[in-house]
Amino acid sequence: STRIISNVTSADAEALTGPHLSLSCIRCDDIPQMADVSIFLQIPQFALLGVSEILAAITALQFFYSQAPVSMRSVSQAFNLLTTAAGSLLMIPLLTFVNSNPDAQWIPSNLDNGHLDWFFYVVAGIMAMNMLLFWWLSSDYKYKIEEIEAVEEDVIYKMGDMS
Repeated sequence: STRIISNVTSADAEALTGPHLSLSCIRCDDIPQMADVSIFLQIPQFALLGVSEILAAITALQFFYSQAPVSMRSVSQAFNLLTTAAGSLLMIPLLTFVNSNPDAQWIPSNLDNGHLDWFFYVVAGIMAMNMLLFWWLSSDYKYKIEEIEAVEEDVIYKMGDMS
C-alpha cells in the first residue's frame, strides 16, 4: 500500500508540475537558468518508494525463510525475485499500450507533451487491484507456526554463539 501511495504522490507531483514546467524556462546563455519547480518536490515519492521496498523485501525474505521447507528456501526466494523481474517486464507492454496512439502518447520523447501523471495513476490502480487479488488469494493460507518458532530459536541460538 505504501507503493500505491508513492505512485499517487508521483502522479500528483507530475500533474502539478506538468503543464507549468517547460524547457523554455531554461535558456542557453552565459548564466544557467533554473526551472520554476524545486527538485525537492520529488522527496515524498522517493521516500515512500524506499520505505515500501524495504518493507516488502524484508517481509518476503522472512516469509519464504520461515514457511518454505528447508530444502526449498533458496528456490522460494529465487522465485520471489523472479516475480519482481516479471513485474518489471510487464511494464513493457503497458508502455507500448499507453503510447499506441501516435497522436496522443502518454509518455512521448518530450515529457512536456505527454501525460505521465495518467500513467502513474494507472500503475497505482493496477497495484491496488493486485493487492486486492493477493488478499483474496492469501486469505485461506495457514501459517506454519512451529516453523516460525524454530527459525526464531535458531537465530537466538546463533546469536548466543557469537558472543
